[in-house]
Amino acid sequence: HTHAAKAGALGRFACLFVKKRPTVILHTYHGNVFDGYFSPLKTKIFLFIERFLAKISQGIVSISNSQKNELSSKYGIANLDKIKVIPLGFQLDKFLENTKQKRDDLRAEFHVEEGTVLLVMTGRLTAIKNHKLFFDVLANAKKQTNLSFKSLVVGNGEMYDELINYASALGLIIAESPINHSNYDILFTSWRKDIDHINAGADIAVLTSTNEGTPVSIIEAMAAGKAVITTKVGGVEDFIQNNINGIFVSKDNVGEFTDKLVELLESQDFRETLGSNAIQSALRMFSYNRLISDMRNYYSELLNLKK
Repeated sequence: HTHAAKAGALGRFACLFVKKRPTVILHTYHGNVFDGYFSPLKTKIFLFIERFLAKISQGIVSISNSQKNELSSKYGIANLDKIKVIPLGFQLDKFLENTKQKRDDLRAEFHVEEGTVLLVMTGRLTAIKNHKLFFDVLANAKKQTNLSFKSLVVGNGEMYDELINYASALGLIIAESPINHSNYDILFTSWRKDIDHINAGADIAVLTSTNEGTPVSIIEAMAAGKAVITTKVGGVEDFIQNNINGIFVSKDNVGEFTDKLVELLESQDFRETLGSNAIQSALRMFSYNRLISDMRNYYSELLNLKK
Protein backbone atom coordinates (compact mmCIF):
# COMPACT_ATOMS: atom_id res chain seq x y z
CA HIS A 1 0.00 0.00 0.00
CA THR A 2 1.33 3.44 -0.83
CA HIS A 3 1.32 6.32 1.56
CA ALA A 4 -0.80 8.33 -0.89
CA ALA A 5 -3.39 5.57 -1.10
CA LYS A 6 -3.63 5.34 2.66
CA ALA A 7 -3.95 9.12 2.94
CA GLY A 8 -6.78 9.08 0.41
CA ALA A 9 -8.51 6.20 2.15
CA LEU A 10 -8.25 7.97 5.48
CA GLY A 11 -9.65 11.09 3.88
CA ARG A 12 -12.73 9.25 2.65
CA PHE A 13 -13.07 7.63 6.06
CA ALA A 14 -12.92 11.02 7.76
CA CYS A 15 -15.57 12.44 5.41
CA LEU A 16 -18.10 9.87 6.62
CA PHE A 17 -18.13 11.65 9.96
CA VAL A 18 -17.80 15.26 8.85
CA LYS A 19 -20.47 15.60 6.16
CA LYS A 20 -21.78 18.80 7.73
CA ARG A 21 -18.34 20.22 8.36
CA PRO A 22 -16.20 22.22 5.93
CA THR A 23 -14.27 20.40 3.22
CA VAL A 24 -10.54 19.96 3.60
CA ILE A 25 -8.30 19.36 0.59
CA LEU A 26 -5.12 17.53 1.48
CA HIS A 27 -2.33 16.73 -1.00
CA THR A 28 0.22 14.00 -0.26
CA TYR A 29 3.63 13.71 -1.95
CA HIS A 30 5.05 10.20 -2.07
CA GLY A 31 7.92 11.42 -4.22
CA ASN A 32 8.25 13.89 -7.07
CA VAL A 33 8.84 13.88 -10.83
CA PHE A 34 10.68 17.19 -11.01
CA ASP A 35 14.19 15.73 -11.52
CA GLY A 36 15.23 13.16 -14.10
CA TYR A 37 11.82 12.11 -15.40
CA PHE A 38 10.73 14.59 -18.08
CA SER A 39 12.01 17.30 -20.39
CA PRO A 40 12.51 20.83 -18.97
CA LEU A 41 9.29 22.03 -20.63
CA LYS A 42 7.17 19.19 -19.23
CA THR A 43 8.75 19.70 -15.82
CA LYS A 44 7.79 23.39 -15.86
CA ILE A 45 4.20 22.44 -16.73
CA PHE A 46 4.05 19.96 -13.84
CA LEU A 47 5.48 22.55 -11.45
CA PHE A 48 2.86 25.09 -12.57
CA ILE A 49 0.09 22.56 -11.93
CA GLU A 50 1.50 21.55 -8.55
CA ARG A 51 1.80 25.18 -7.40
CA PHE A 52 -1.81 25.80 -8.41
CA LEU A 53 -3.01 22.69 -6.57
CA ALA A 54 -1.03 23.73 -3.50
CA LYS A 55 -2.88 27.06 -3.40
CA ILE A 56 -6.30 25.39 -3.28
CA SER A 57 -5.19 22.77 -0.74
CA GLN A 58 -5.49 23.37 2.99
CA GLY A 59 -2.58 21.08 3.77
CA ILE A 60 0.30 19.30 2.09
CA VAL A 61 1.87 16.10 3.39
CA SER A 62 5.53 15.34 2.81
CA ILE A 63 7.06 12.00 3.77
CA SER A 64 10.40 13.39 4.98
CA ASN A 65 12.05 16.59 6.15
CA SER A 66 14.31 16.54 3.12
CA GLN A 67 11.34 16.35 0.79
CA LYS A 68 9.57 19.14 2.68
CA ASN A 69 12.55 21.45 2.22
CA GLU A 70 12.83 20.54 -1.47
CA LEU A 71 9.13 21.16 -2.13
CA SER A 72 9.33 24.60 -0.57
CA SER A 73 12.85 25.93 -1.13
CA LYS A 74 13.88 24.18 -4.34
CA TYR A 75 10.61 23.87 -6.26
CA GLY A 76 8.52 26.66 -4.72
CA ILE A 77 5.42 24.49 -4.34
CA ALA A 78 4.29 26.03 -1.05
CA ASN A 79 5.56 27.76 2.06
CA LEU A 80 7.18 25.57 4.69
CA ASP A 81 4.41 26.24 7.21
CA LYS A 82 1.85 24.66 4.86
CA ILE A 83 3.74 21.36 4.60
CA LYS A 84 3.39 18.68 7.27
CA VAL A 85 5.94 15.88 7.55
CA ILE A 86 4.28 12.48 8.06
CA PRO A 87 6.65 9.58 7.35
CA LEU A 88 5.54 6.44 5.56
CA GLY A 89 3.90 3.64 7.50
CA PHE A 90 3.76 -0.08 6.75
CA GLN A 91 2.60 -3.36 8.19
CA LEU A 92 6.09 -4.75 8.73
CA ASP A 93 5.33 -7.89 10.75
CA LYS A 94 5.75 -10.24 7.78
CA PHE A 95 9.42 -9.26 7.50
CA LEU A 96 10.04 -10.63 10.98
CA GLU A 97 8.10 -13.89 10.66
CA ASN A 98 9.54 -17.34 9.89
CA THR A 99 12.74 -15.79 8.57
CA LYS A 100 14.92 -18.92 8.84
CA GLN A 101 12.61 -21.03 6.64
CA LYS A 102 12.11 -18.19 4.17
CA ARG A 103 15.86 -17.72 3.92
CA ASP A 104 16.55 -21.39 3.33
CA ASP A 105 13.80 -21.68 0.70
CA LEU A 106 14.87 -18.56 -1.20
CA ARG A 107 18.53 -19.49 -1.32
CA ALA A 108 17.66 -23.02 -2.44
CA GLU A 109 15.44 -21.65 -5.22
CA PHE A 110 18.22 -19.43 -6.55
CA HIS A 111 21.06 -21.89 -5.91
CA VAL A 112 22.96 -19.68 -3.48
CA GLU A 113 25.65 -21.75 -1.80
CA GLU A 114 26.39 -21.72 1.92
CA GLY A 115 28.91 -18.99 2.66
CA THR A 116 27.94 -16.88 -0.37
CA VAL A 117 26.84 -13.33 0.44
CA LEU A 118 23.59 -12.47 -1.35
CA LEU A 119 22.82 -8.91 -2.42
CA VAL A 120 19.43 -7.68 -3.58
CA MET A 121 18.30 -4.58 -5.45
CA THR A 122 14.54 -4.14 -5.78
CA GLY A 123 12.91 -1.63 -8.10
CA ARG A 124 11.74 -0.79 -11.60
CA LEU A 125 14.31 -1.25 -14.36
CA THR A 126 14.31 2.40 -15.32
CA ALA A 127 16.95 5.11 -15.60
CA ILE A 128 16.11 6.85 -12.33
CA LYS A 129 17.02 3.70 -10.38
CA ASN A 130 20.53 3.79 -11.90
CA HIS A 131 21.18 0.05 -12.02
CA LYS A 132 24.27 0.72 -14.11
CA LEU A 133 25.99 2.18 -11.05
CA PHE A 134 25.19 -1.03 -9.18
CA PHE A 135 26.69 -3.13 -11.96
CA ASP A 136 29.82 -0.95 -12.14
CA VAL A 137 30.26 -1.42 -8.40
CA LEU A 138 29.79 -5.20 -8.66
CA ALA A 139 32.39 -5.44 -11.41
CA ASN A 140 34.87 -3.48 -9.30
CA ALA A 141 34.09 -5.46 -6.15
CA LYS A 142 34.84 -8.73 -7.93
CA LYS A 143 38.35 -7.44 -8.53
CA GLN A 144 38.86 -6.28 -4.94
CA THR A 145 37.69 -9.30 -2.94
CA ASN A 146 37.86 -13.05 -3.23
CA LEU A 147 34.72 -13.47 -1.17
CA SER A 148 31.88 -15.30 -2.91
CA PHE A 149 28.85 -13.10 -3.56
CA LYS A 150 25.83 -13.01 -5.88
CA SER A 151 23.19 -10.41 -6.64
CA LEU A 152 19.46 -10.48 -7.32
CA VAL A 153 17.88 -7.73 -9.43
CA VAL A 154 14.17 -7.80 -8.56
CA GLY A 155 11.84 -5.93 -10.87
CA ASN A 156 11.13 -5.29 -14.52
CA GLY A 157 10.89 -2.33 -16.86
CA GLU A 158 11.78 -0.77 -20.16
CA MET A 159 15.53 -1.11 -19.60
CA TYR A 160 15.53 -4.88 -19.07
CA ASP A 161 17.44 -5.83 -22.23
CA GLU A 162 19.72 -2.80 -22.06
CA LEU A 163 20.76 -3.59 -18.50
CA ILE A 164 21.45 -7.24 -19.26
CA ASN A 165 23.70 -6.16 -22.14
CA TYR A 166 25.42 -3.54 -19.98
CA ALA A 167 26.18 -5.98 -17.16
CA SER A 168 27.39 -8.63 -19.61
CA ALA A 169 29.77 -6.13 -21.22
CA LEU A 170 31.36 -5.59 -17.79
CA GLY A 171 32.21 -9.29 -17.64
CA LEU A 172 29.50 -10.16 -15.13
CA ILE A 173 27.79 -13.54 -15.53
CA ILE A 174 24.05 -13.03 -16.07
CA ALA A 175 21.16 -15.40 -15.39
CA GLU A 176 17.41 -15.04 -15.68
CA SER A 177 14.68 -16.66 -13.61
CA PRO A 178 13.71 -19.49 -13.49
CA ILE A 179 17.17 -20.93 -13.04
CA ASN A 180 18.60 -24.41 -12.48
CA HIS A 181 22.29 -23.62 -11.94
CA SER A 182 24.44 -21.56 -9.58
CA ASN A 183 26.94 -20.06 -12.02
CA TYR A 184 25.98 -16.38 -12.09
CA ASP A 185 26.92 -12.99 -10.67
CA ILE A 186 23.54 -11.33 -11.29
CA LEU A 187 20.15 -13.00 -11.48
CA PHE A 188 17.29 -11.00 -12.99
CA THR A 189 14.20 -12.33 -11.18
CA SER A 190 11.59 -10.05 -12.82
CA TRP A 191 8.74 -8.99 -10.50
CA ARG A 192 8.26 -10.88 -7.25
CA LYS A 193 5.41 -10.50 -4.77
CA ASP A 194 7.24 -12.34 -1.97
CA ILE A 195 9.59 -9.51 -1.02
CA ASP A 196 9.60 -10.81 2.56
CA HIS A 197 11.17 -14.03 1.24
CA ILE A 198 13.63 -12.10 -0.94
CA ASN A 199 14.77 -9.98 2.00
CA ALA A 200 14.99 -12.99 4.31
CA GLY A 201 17.32 -14.73 1.87
CA ALA A 202 19.51 -11.71 1.26
CA ASP A 203 22.40 -10.35 3.35
CA ILE A 204 22.71 -6.86 1.87
CA ALA A 205 20.11 -4.59 0.23
CA VAL A 206 21.29 -2.02 -2.30
CA LEU A 207 19.79 1.16 -3.75
CA THR A 208 21.56 3.30 -6.39
CA SER A 209 18.78 5.74 -7.36
CA THR A 210 19.45 9.29 -8.49
CA ASN A 211 16.10 10.52 -7.15
CA GLU A 212 13.74 9.14 -4.49
CA GLY A 213 11.13 10.22 -2.01
CA THR A 214 11.59 7.73 0.80
CA PRO A 215 12.77 4.40 -0.68
CA VAL A 216 10.33 1.69 0.36
CA SER A 217 12.64 -1.17 -0.66
CA ILE A 218 15.25 0.04 1.83
CA ILE A 219 12.74 0.41 4.67
CA GLU A 220 11.46 -3.13 4.08
CA ALA A 221 15.01 -4.51 4.00
CA MET A 222 15.78 -2.72 7.27
CA ALA A 223 12.64 -4.22 8.83
CA ALA A 224 14.00 -7.62 7.79
CA GLY A 225 17.25 -6.88 9.63
CA LYS A 226 19.47 -6.49 6.57
CA ALA A 227 22.48 -4.28 6.09
CA VAL A 228 21.54 -1.58 3.57
CA ILE A 229 23.75 0.56 1.36
CA THR A 230 22.21 3.37 -0.67
CA THR A 231 22.94 6.57 -2.51
CA LYS A 232 22.26 9.72 -0.54
CA VAL A 233 18.95 10.70 -2.14
CA GLY A 234 15.52 11.88 -1.04
CA GLY A 235 14.75 11.21 2.60
CA VAL A 236 17.56 8.68 3.13
CA GLU A 237 19.39 10.89 5.62
CA ASP A 238 16.19 11.30 7.63
CA PHE A 239 16.17 7.67 8.72
CA ILE A 240 19.63 6.24 8.06
CA GLN A 241 22.44 7.06 10.45
CA ASN A 242 25.54 6.43 8.41
CA ASN A 243 27.51 3.36 9.55
CA ILE A 244 25.04 2.78 12.42
CA ASN A 245 21.82 1.41 10.93
CA GLY A 246 22.89 1.53 7.28
CA ILE A 247 25.30 3.15 4.85
CA PHE A 248 24.77 5.97 2.38
CA VAL A 249 27.23 7.26 -0.21
CA SER A 250 27.31 10.08 -2.73
CA LYS A 251 25.44 9.68 -6.01
CA ASP A 252 27.48 8.38 -8.97
CA ASN A 253 30.62 7.82 -6.86
CA VAL A 254 31.60 4.34 -8.02
CA GLY A 255 34.82 4.24 -6.01
CA GLU A 256 33.21 5.19 -2.68
CA PHE A 257 30.30 2.81 -3.24
CA THR A 258 32.67 -0.03 -4.11
CA ASP A 259 34.83 0.51 -1.03
CA LYS A 260 31.83 0.52 1.28
CA LEU A 261 30.29 -2.53 -0.35
CA VAL A 262 33.52 -4.51 -0.11
CA GLU A 263 33.71 -3.56 3.58
CA LEU A 264 30.22 -4.98 4.06
CA LEU A 265 30.98 -8.11 2.06
CA GLU A 266 34.06 -8.90 4.10
CA SER A 267 32.62 -8.27 7.55
CA GLN A 268 29.71 -10.39 8.74
CA ASP A 269 29.87 -8.68 12.13
CA PHE A 270 29.43 -5.27 10.51
CA ARG A 271 26.48 -6.52 8.47
CA GLU A 272 24.81 -8.01 11.52
CA THR A 273 25.33 -4.86 13.60
CA LEU A 274 23.81 -2.66 10.91
CA GLY A 275 20.93 -5.11 10.48
CA SER A 276 20.13 -5.30 14.17
CA ASN A 277 20.05 -1.50 14.47
CA ALA A 278 18.03 -1.26 11.26
CA ILE A 279 15.17 -3.36 12.63
CA GLN A 280 14.73 -1.07 15.60
CA SER A 281 14.80 2.04 13.41
CA ALA A 282 12.30 0.71 10.89
CA LEU A 283 9.78 -0.48 13.49
CA ARG A 284 10.02 2.77 15.43
CA MET A 285 9.77 5.19 12.51
CA PHE A 286 7.60 3.42 9.92
CA SER A 287 4.86 1.50 11.71
CA TYR A 288 1.37 1.40 10.22
CA ASN A 289 -0.27 2.39 13.52
CA ARG A 290 1.92 5.49 13.76
CA LEU A 291 0.90 6.52 10.24
CA ILE A 292 -2.81 6.14 11.01
CA SER A 293 -2.47 8.19 14.19
CA ASP A 294 -0.50 10.96 12.47
CA MET A 295 -2.96 11.21 9.58
CA ARG A 296 -5.99 11.23 11.88
CA ASN A 297 -4.47 14.02 13.97
CA TYR A 298 -3.60 16.10 10.90
CA TYR A 299 -7.10 15.81 9.43
CA SER A 300 -8.55 16.87 12.78
CA GLU A 301 -6.16 19.81 12.97
CA LEU A 302 -7.12 21.05 9.50
CA LEU A 303 -10.85 20.55 10.07
CA ASN A 304 -10.69 22.51 13.32
CA LEU A 305 -9.03 25.40 11.50
CA LYS A 306 -11.95 25.46 9.04
CA LYS A 307 -14.63 25.78 11.74
